[in-house]
Amino acid sequence: MKLEVNTYAPNIRTKDFLGNVVDLNGLRGQKVLVSFFRFSTCPFCNLRIYRLNQEYEEIGLKIIAIFESSNEHLNQHLSHYVPKFSIISDSSGKYYRLYGVEKSFFGMLKGILTRPMDIFKGLAKGKSPLWGIDGNIMRMPAEFLIDEEGVIKELMYAKDEGEHLDVEILKRFALKTKKEKDVQRG
Repeated sequence: MKLEVNTYAPNIRTKDFLGNVVDLNGLRGQKVLVSFFRFSTCPFCNLRIYRLNQEYEEIGLKIIAIFESSNEHLNQHLSHYVPKFSIISDSSGKYYRLYGVEKSFFGMLKGILTRPMDIFKGLAKGKSPLWGIDGNIMRMPAEFLIDEEGVIKELMYAKDEGEHLDVEILKRFALKTKKEKDVQRG
């Protein structure tokens, strides 16, 4: 079941692929992007992870990235990024189910047909081959912007495998909080 805006985000409590504890409820008081991906060799996912990592400081949000791939695959295919945020394995699908993240054959097909350049860019940035898929190829991405109280303020359930919230939306969401706090302080 899909989640809705203005509801509390289900907690995510686990370890990332590097062994660090990740606890969404422990991030209260900070704005967070929870981003669901497909698998570690997905070119669309690699392109998005690359961009989030490159612009992490500018984005100004805590980020939790979730993959269906095992920790072994995440280490093999994503460790070259030296990630600035948490990347976790959810090969059991627990968090995908909690957040209502879906699968779609047509969404997979649409992404391949309408975003061929992103595939090539993702392959170059990800430094990962397409083979070795460790997850469901029909999994669609989903993203959730969560405020300091743990409430979902914006969400996006992708219509194709390459769709994500625009990075400028992420920056505005983080900046809005900073501006609101500055105004409150007077």
